[in-house]
Amino acid sequence: MKLIIFAREPELGVGKSRLALDLGIEKTYSAYLEILTKLSQNIACLEYSIEIHWTGARLNLLKEIFPFVSSFRKQKGQNLGEILKNSLMHQKDRTIIIGSDSPDIPTNIFYDAVNKLDSHDYTLGSTQDGGYYLLGFNSYQDYIFDDISWSTALVYRETKSNIIKNNHTLYELPQWYDIDTLADYKKFKSKS
Repeated sequence: MKLIIFAREPELGVGKSRLALDLGIEKTYSAYLEILTKLSQNIACLEYSIEIHWTGARLNLLKEIFPFVSSFRKQKGQNLGEILKNSLMHQKDRTIIIGSDSPDIPTNIFYDAVNKLDSHDYTLGSTQDGGYYLLGFNSYQDYIFDDISWSTALVYRETKSNIIKNNHTLYELPQWYDIDTLADYKKFKSKS
């Protein structure tokens, strides 16, 4: 069982742009470090092979924040669809992918996502903004990322449609949240 996390190497003034509109650059940087630290604490107990697929100028802090992860791979692609396809094209075994924007996914959701792959081809968990926080599969097929309107409220619906129209079975996980805005960050802080 493999867990792949897509994350940005923390850099001052880079990433989390919607959050930075409200918090400013320095507080957003600190918030992102806090989010990554919570994610690391949350997944440390999972007995999966974990890889981090990262973007940024150079790999540094992610290795410190995730000391138990031994595999770090640089993301390749011009947009999220290309990045996902390039990262997953050689994944032929059971895999779960998440981003760093949902740092406190309950452990039971991870286990449920894996267990449901015994009877389904895919597991998918939606977010409140129309995206998704987790995608699990038994065998990767790149057409699930075709014609997706990335960074819109249509991402979950279009991904689900691609899975179903290609005659795959899907288990829908409970909705969770991701951290994009100040309201999302406040929700995260209230749970911490």
